[in-house]
Amino acid sequence: MPHWTNWSRTVRARPEEIACPADLGEVMALVEQAAERGQRVKAVGAGHSWSPVAVTDGVLVRLGALSGLRRVDREAGTATFGAGTRLRDVSAALDAEGLALPTLGSVDHQTLAGAIGTATHGSSLTWGNLSSLVREVRLVDGTGTERVFGGDDPELDGVRVHLGALGLLTEITLDVVPAFNLREDRFTISWGDAMSRLPDLARECEYVKLWWLPHTRPVVVFRYTRTEAPATVGAAGRWIDEHLANRFFFEGLLQLGSWVRPAVRWSNRLVGQTYFSPASAVGPSARMLTLAMPPRHRETELAMPLDQGIEALHRLRRVIDKRGLRVDFIVEARFVRGDSGWMSPAYGRDSAQIGAYMRRSEGLQEYFDGFAAGAADLGARPHWGKEMTLDAAQAAALYPRYADFRELASRLDPQGLFRNPFLDALLGPLQAHAD
Repeated sequence: MPHWTNWSRTVRARPEEIACPADLGEVMALVEQAAERGQRVKAVGAGHSWSPVAVTDGVLVRLGALSGLRRVDREAGTATFGAGTRLRDVSAALDAEGLALPTLGSVDHQTLAGAIGTATHGSSLTWGNLSSLVREVRLVDGTGTERVFGGDDPELDGVRVHLGALGLLTEITLDVVPAFNLREDRFTISWGDAMSRLPDLARECEYVKLWWLPHTRPVVVFRYTRTEAPATVGAAGRWIDEHLANRFFFEGLLQLGSWVRPAVRWSNRLVGQTYFSPASAVGPSARMLTLAMPPRHRETELAMPLDQGIEALHRLRRVIDKRGLRVDFIVEARFVRGDSGWMSPAYGRDSAQIGAYMRRSEGLQEYFDGFAAGAADLGARPHWGKEMTLDAAQAAALYPRYADFRELASRLDPQGLFRNPFLDALLGPLQAHAD
């Protein structure tokens, strides 16, 4: 029996089979056959989600053959890609056309379909998450029929953050912009200064994010502004970051901390002094907005209204301090413009999205649970691609368009082909629909 695990090794599955359809026709046939056999079907991309959103014991589908740039419409400012295209390949193809995505998440190993399906985001109050850039989606629904959502179709907002619940995506059209360079300015401020200025810091320029390494004093601010200046970073720097700094130096410190927990305070301070000193650099937007792959670790993340971000961070720090936890990874604050995606964590509000990260080690679950409990009354919505639990009642309370999404999922997938335990808990029983 095939075996599958995600990147972080937090989720495992033993599907009955793995399918790699080559084109639209094969996707349609695959769904029809699964419906006849009573099998469940789930597409997986790069496996970079920490949540069990893509787990299946049925047919696991890889859409890598449905990838690449299909067309560019410069007048409309859009580009169309196969749904299985990796984000790094999206950026490379657009760059060759003198174009770029206006925002990106930290990791570009993800597939496009997976990234929009989990509302992957960068950090900008000018731009929303990647799902907000979607202008058209083509998918094969639970009857094996191709469906197109685009233009003024009101259900496009339901498809943007699809959670894998609506069908197998085959093609995605996105908003794009002319290629641009960004200047990164990295500097540190005190915790108190960061908390007093948080919403203002988030609005100071087009892209802003904050990192705080527990057990250290400063907060690191990253600001990115557009520039005509030539690039000062290249591929060699990314290779050094990923293969030398992260895989050896940082990984070694994390391993030491997992063996000797008191060493975490010392290693965090060393990492802060090494990585987070003030610096500036210029490069293409796709290079500056993404990071080298970090050592394997665990993540949870919550999105709350922008003005609740300060309180969420204060409560998170109190969890660490009061419980004497040794946290060996950063806490990250990113900011996302509000959008209209029915299941987007940023639906209807500009959001602070706070990420709590940690290597698999003592105190991890206490840390994540404490964070979630502390933010429960702040209107916090969990990131779909991170470690989280959410049932139907909780989702209905957090997402104003939850009932509409649930109805759409039942209509497009009347047999529940695309369901799994995660979606069964989130969406509840299938709803009956008249023919």
